Amino acid sequence: MKDFFGFFSSKVDSDTKLDYIITFNNERPNISNNDNLKSLGTWTEYGTHGYRIWCALSKEKFEELISNELEIDRSSFKVIRSSEFAGFSL
Repeated sequence: MKDFFGFFSSKVDSDTKLDYIITFNNERPNISNNDNLKSLGTWTEYGTHGYRIWCALSKEKFEELISNELEIDRSSFKVIRSSEFAGFSL
């Protein structure tokens, strides 16, 4: 399926931004001082253990960046494209 209506993606300056939810196994880390992560988009707190963001990176690159920037193992968080809940593949 294609996301024709833009429920799970949006075009900004010719870049497609995908809706991601990031959940951490433990308490959500503070990213307010991390310019590399903040530059990706507007981070919104999502529950007590997560964030939500619209980002142009692929899921794999996004996971890699989070792991490197926060210096945490990939097994300590999960990145979910919101489209996965609806069976879309973007």
